Amino acid sequence: MKFKYKVIDDKGEILKGITTSECNDIEELYLDFRRSNYKVIALKKANREEFFKREKKVTYKELSDISYSVGSMLKAGLSINKTLSILKDDIEKSLIKESFNIILQDIFQGKAIHESFSKHSNIFPRFFLSLLLIGERSGNIDSIFMYISTYYENLHVMNEKIKKSLRYPLIVMSAALMVTLLILNFSIPTFVNTINNIGGKPSSMLESIMKINQFINENIVLLILLIILVIYFIVRKIKSTDLSRTLLKSPVIGKIVMLNSNFNIITSLKVLTQTGTDIINTMELITRCIENTVIKEKMISATMNIRNGKGITESLSKAEIFDTGSLAMIRVGEETGEVDKGFTMVEKRLKEKLEKTIERTIDILQPCFILFLAVITVFIIISVLYPMMDMMNSI
Repeated sequence: MKFKYKVIDDKGEILKGITTSECNDIEELYLDFRRSNYKVIALKKANREEFFKREKKVTYKELSDISYSVGSMLKAGLSINKTLSILKDDIEKSLIKESFNIILQDIFQGKAIHESFSKHSNIFPRFFLSLLLIGERSGNIDSIFMYISTYYENLHVMNEKIKKSLRYPLIVMSAALMVTLLILNFSIPTFVNTINNIGGKPSSMLESIMKINQFINENIVLLILLIILVIYFIVRKIKSTDLSRTLLKSPVIGKIVMLNSNFNIITSLKVLTQTGTDIINTMELITRCIENTVIKEKMISATMNIRNGKGITESLSKAEIFDTGSLAMIRVGEETGEVDKGFTMVEKRLKEKLEKTIERTIDILQPCFILFLAVITVFIIISVLYPMMDMMNSI
């Protein structure tokens, strides 16, 4: 349950917002504020609109920037308290700012960094929090923040490239939809009226198009709601094994989904091994963060093999996670005792391969979208011209 609050801190600054962690008792929350030396002005249950408005995760870019700032200040010799005090004043996004205010208060009370950030798990991802725990245990929290920054910066860059590649197809599809709607709602009714006025009869094809158009116009709200429900259902089921397997077998996006997952896995492997985390804990941590159930099952299988004493390369090969070229690079790193360098080489290779695959897929899809638009336009034109030509032949 979320609560809307308005409090005054020990410096006299007014803080307000919506709690970022779950709490089922308003009295318990009130006592938490009082224990943190906050004076409570207002505290009430957040309504549904406020909840959906504020329930947003931090973006990869924001995570990278925050982690880089924290890591840089810690390396410069500043304490974590001073670092977060400086950062919270510079953060513009209210959701992060409010969480930082609470995190800072927790740290001032002597709580660990990981424990303080973990209270806001709806904002900060599991992998981020797990790395903080590793950093605290190893005593290298400043280096961990820098690793986190690099990790999320790579994910941000890759996501931006994917979005950029998808822009053109989306623009073409939107244009096709707009042109089709304009023709259906303006051009075709005009032609139909003209044909009727000169004593002709629209073709059965044209009449079918008109009926479909009329149905869409009369039920536009229901159709929009239906589309939203379908999208919602797909999002809710995205973690199911059947859908995960379907995505991976899809001829268009299956390869991209697999390559993107492998890129995320190898980047995580590189970061965690560089922090000194043992391979079993590394594999378990990465597995917990994977959403695609098919890939998760493969990672569980590989982890079990490693736990049973088999090598990293052999375990990954049996689980069919990486391709032969990537496995060869990992084997070189494993045999030379520099497995992190092997992971780094694979990361670079998969990044280039993913970028080329996306570009190649878009190059194939672009003419398909144009052909789709052309087919729709020609179909409509023929439907309109056919009865007019028929009338001319009968004269």
